[in-house]
Amino acid sequence: MTEKFEFYIVNYGYITIFLSLILGLVGLPVPDEVLMSIIGYYSNTDKINFIIALCVAMLGTVLGMTISYCIGKYIGSKAVHGIFKWLGINQNKLDRVDRWMDKYGFLTIIMGFFIPGFRHMTFYFCGMTHYSIKKYLTVGVIAAFIWTLFYLLVGRFAGILK
Repeated sequence: MTEKFEFYIVNYGYITIFLSLILGLVGLPVPDEVLMSIIGYYSNTDKINFIIALCVAMLGTVLGMTISYCIGKYIGSKAVHGIFKWLGINQNKLDRVDRWMDKYGFLTIIMGFFIPGFRHMTFYFCGMTHYSIKKYLTVGVIAAFIWTLFYLLVGRFAGILK
């Protein structure tokens, strides 16, 4: 089993990182933190290059969060009147989220990266509340870098301790 997994990482590692992070950040149940830690672990070997893995992870993360933002922005208002209505989310609650994002958007995006589930909703709500795309991407790139570096280093240090 380990040989198959090693083969998969060696041959498809970077594309796996990229696609998994995009899909995971859009909301599919992909264990992003586990994936990043495993890739970090393999970066201790000659199988995965740490710097390339970090760059590919950043690209996948930023693209995934941008897609989520766009979905929230262009489908969000329809969702408020459709499915969110059933969940008890109405325009008043969305206005409260909008005020929250104006006041604490920077911290919400950064902290949201480290809370699975909340991370995905943060991206959608940023789009739904029309949070400035310039601010969103600026903060998001910083948060994505911190998040990807953290989990890659966790895996890398776990490999060193082995």
